[in-house]
Amino acid sequence: MIEAWLARQPRVRREACEVATTGDRTRVRVRLAFDSVLQLTELSTPEATAALPSSFRHLAGVFDLRMSGRDVELTRTLSPGKVFFGGLFAPKDEFAGRRLVYTLHLPVAALESNATRTSDDGKTLVWDFALADGLKQPLVTRFKARAPLPAWLIPVGSGTATLLIGVIVWWRRRK
Repeated sequence: MIEAWLARQPRVRREACEVATTGDRTRVRVRLAFDSVLQLTELSTPEATAALPSSFRHLAGVFDLRMSGRDVELTRTLSPGKVFFGGLFAPKDEFAGRRLVYTLHLPVAALESNATRTSDDGKTLVWDFALADGLKQPLVTRFKARAPLPAWLIPVGSGTATLLIGVIVWWRRRK
């Protein structure tokens, strides 16, 4: 189902989608690439995720994106308690050692985050939660980053400024 859903998302590139079960543990690894964080938030709308199993939607989370200038703040709320509803009544050792790990690779270092660890000079954020904690209350991942300037903007801006200065000098000389 995940593969079919990803195939219908033209603005997102699927780099990996693996579901592996070893014993009683299942690992789902989905690696997506996209050009804009806006595309990621579009994927989490109820309309976009209607075809997915509700368990996947609760583990993928609900996104809240806020932009201010070049600053992007993304908050994601995960509800594993809705997936493993019976987990609240299961013996604690049933979920011992079980983890939910979410990794996000950014093009720039995050300004702020609640990640449990970072690497690559702050560009890779990792949230590592005990599954038992997520059964009690929703888990929240959050980061704030400054969107990088496009590579073409600096030469275009410099050229425009040079042209504007040239026009002003020419106009003043003419007067």
